[in-house]
Amino acid sequence: MYEREVKDYCRRAGGLLACGRTQRREFNRLTAQSVRDYLQEAPDASWTEVEQILGSPQDAADAFMESMPPDTAERWAGARKRRLRLAAVSICLVIALLVGVIAFFWKTDGVVIVETQTTFYDFGEDTPFPTPMPLK
Repeated sequence: MYEREVKDYCRRAGGLLACGRTQRREFNRLTAQSVRDYLQEAPDASWTEVEQILGSPQDAADAFMESMPPDTAERWAGARKRRLRLAAVSICLVIALLVGVIAFFWKTDGVVIVETQTTFYDFGEDTPFPTPMPLK
């Protein structure tokens, strides 16, 4: 009962957690367990009553983060900033590459000229190895 609401609640609170995937799964498990425990005590409870017991997603996320070691939040916040920077740099590089390709085709009107060179070899009987012949 209320699986969808619990999942939505955990998703909203999970966005506020500064921790790894393992800790988020633990948060989701604890939240679902709390909802099940409350529904066993009050089976006719509505979701609004359950959410009042759980508190806002912000409050739940703050309480969970307080239960973790203090350096965990700082470490994951740094990792999140690095991922965001990496994503921003990657997006900028892709945009620069696309602009370069578009500028190239705009300048050349979509035509690419390829130069080829052909070399002829004489496999005569008097030379042990083939030697290139000059083009005339």
